Amino acid sequence: MRGELLFVFNFHPTTSFTDYGIPVSGKFRVVLDTDDPSFGGFNRIDRKTIYISIRKAERNIINAPLYLYLYLPSRTALVFKKELSGRPLIFSQSSEEGRNPVCVEDLVFRVNAYPIKEGSCFFRYQTTR
Repeated sequence: MRGELLFVFNFHPTTSFTDYGIPVSGKFRVVLDTDDPSFGGFNRIDRKTIYISIRKAERNIINAPLYLYLYLPSRTALVFKKELSGRPLIFSQSSEEGRNPVCVEDLVFRVNAYPIKEGSCFFRYQTTR
């Protein structure tokens, strides 16, 4: 990654890769695709798709790493731009000026915050099944 851009290359002359995992988190959209017909390519990449990092593990593990799984056609280069999530954030009252946000969608459990005193916060959580 370089800033918000992710560069992916497949220089192999004949082999394409399916579900090639890249260890990054977030949502990405294609901004440059050398397989585009305007570059003489075969149009094998859907440029309208938003690609999302997922956890893909044999077992359900909470701390399994996130991967972006991509189809990489042979002789192509792709450039992706990270999308802003636009997801609601929870800010802990005990964090310094709210600098430790947690994305609501990333929580595995429902969190109920109960202020104990000013400047601190107690969390009670329940698993949602």
